[in-house]
Amino acid sequence: MLSIDSKLYQMLNWGTRFMMANIVWLGYNLPIIYIIFASLTVRTMDELYHLVYVILFLLPFIFFPATTALYAVVRQWVIGNREKKTISFFWMAYKENYLRSMIVGCLFTGFSVIWVINYQLAQIEFKSGMFYVYFVITIFLFAIVNAFCADTVHLKLKFGASLKKSVIIGLLFPHYTISTIGVSGVGLYTLYQIHPVVFFLYCGVIPVIVGFYGYYHLYKRALKLQEKTDNNAIRESKKALSSA
Repeated sequence: MLSIDSKLYQMLNWGTRFMMANIVWLGYNLPIIYIIFASLTVRTMDELYHLVYVILFLLPFIFFPATTALYAVVRQWVIGNREKKTISFFWMAYKENYLRSMIVGCLFTGFSVIWVINYQLAQIEFKSGMFYVYFVITIFLFAIVNAFCADTVHLKLKFGASLKKSVIIGLLFPHYTISTIGVSGVGLYTLYQIHPVVFFLYCGVIPVIVGFYGYYHLYKRALKLQEKTDNNAIRESKKALSSA
């Protein structure tokens, strides 16, 4: 029998938690998933384009709120609050953050569509100078979305302040975004090599876990820096008072 304190039990327990959260996330994204599978049966490019337009339209209203709720669930695990039930807490976070998630989803989707259209019209060659410019912009967009979703569920700032902070994180810490994409990509590729079904069961939660850990590391670094600055200010004040 497995002991509750055994490593194997802990691995199975966390694997089940990850899978449960991912299944809930997939359930909320079911309309988009259905359209994606339906696109595999189209016969003409016009039909495919129509389905792509529908998916793009649904992203801000379905995908982004569900993903923000998944960030909220992952945050509970990271900060050590593991007693909340996944399904009920997911729904609560979904409702609480729906409006701001939808707004940032509209902004991100709109900008992405303009970006893709401009890229195609410009007929940029692979590995050219402009190709790498667009590649950097893509990474920057992912950095903003990751930071915004994590910041939304962790600090609950006002929309403008959170968006501004996310842009700053994307500009100043691109290496964290690259690391997040790299680790997530390796993890998802490994899961796919095990079996496509395993990939499907963990495809959403793995990037969110890696993304929130990156954000949380930056958050703790900022707290330590702020604490150090405050301590230095206190010492300087004491010196000034003693000298007076």
